[in-house]
Amino acid sequence: MNLEINLLAKRDYNELKNLYNKFIKYLSVNKDQDYTPFTLEFTKYDIENSISDEGFILGIYSDKKLIGTIGANLIPVMFQNSKLISCTITLYAIDPDFLPLSKDTQLKIYQTIIDKIKETQSDFIWIVFDLGTSFGEYKVFRDDLDFVKINPNVEPLTKLLGSYGIDILKKKKGLSAVLAQLAKLMAKMQKISLPSGNIREATPEDYPQIVELLNGYSEILDIAQIWTVESFKKYLEISSQVNNIDHSYLEAEYPDTNCGFFIKVWECENKIVAVLTYRVMGVQFKKGKAPLCYWDYLVFSQNLTMDDKKAFIVNMYNEVYHKASTITAFFPYYEAKALKKSGFMSSQMKTPMYIYPITENGKKLLELKKISKFYLPYIGFLI
Repeated sequence: MNLEINLLAKRDYNELKNLYNKFIKYLSVNKDQDYTPFTLEFTKYDIENSISDEGFILGIYSDKKLIGTIGANLIPVMFQNSKLISCTITLYAIDPDFLPLSKDTQLKIYQTIIDKIKETQSDFIWIVFDLGTSFGEYKVFRDDLDFVKINPNVEPLTKLLGSYGIDILKKKKGLSAVLAQLAKLMAKMQKISLPSGNIREATPEDYPQIVELLNGYSEILDIAQIWTVESFKKYLEISSQVNNIDHSYLEAEYPDTNCGFFIKVWECENKIVAVLTYRVMGVQFKKGKAPLCYWDYLVFSQNLTMDDKKAFIVNMYNEVYHKASTITAFFPYYEAKALKKSGFMSSQMKTPMYIYPITENGKKLLELKKISKFYLPYIGFLI
């Protein structure tokens, strides 16, 4: 196959929407993958959420026709008291008419973006693969491009929201009676009162305290994203695009559902001690659409006890009860214990994480052999 791989300088969101819908429906049929349909608004959100201002997207062309994309997202991190620039490879999608790609074609695509990343200030590259939807890409990165597996599984955790969630999955996902019975183990709801303070909507005045809590993880974890008030505002600006997506079809079927992006804080004695940002969105299952909740950032003060954390988590999942069927928490690797004590369980996804050091500072990551305590955005390899 004669491919051209060039910087996607101008983004035609309609063209990208059509490409991504075709690819995600292919995954749905061939990999039994649930998905969010790519409307124009969701396409814009997904791309901006996946690619930072310093990142870029490469277009993959055959006879001048766009048949795929692959992108790079640059994220500043703290590692052993040193500031590094990390880069993750994401937004990979290929027109199914051109699948499967030969190994040589894959190597050409992957090597092109690696070489492009080396032109940036990145110290290392990291990738998270979902083996459930993979076509074997990770093997090419591992065996031919010298990427090193530093964590066997950074899977999200999940919480099924009571009998309401079970009923939705039985109708829309087609759970058998046996699986529905097993699901009851995941669906048990708890109620715990906060020891003090109250949970409320975040305001701009809270942002400096929130950023301070986020950056506090760099003191206890091997790798943690570095935040500023400006970068946090940018994250909120991008995430608020979820509110522009048309969810009317979903809210008509599920009248208690309130779709969109939300940010809540727990305030005690005029101090923010916990933060949660989350989205409620529609997902396409085998037998129809249903509302799901995604927890993007869960943040705690380092002074909180395990019982305090559990109380906040339980209060927050009760907030979306009857508004979503399931919660997916994307950052279990630094608060896994608190989430599991609160009723979250394995999502059964297999998502290994690989890195490729570029600079001498980046190579220091390999000295750890395994990185299990880190705080990075959950950005997968595929769209």
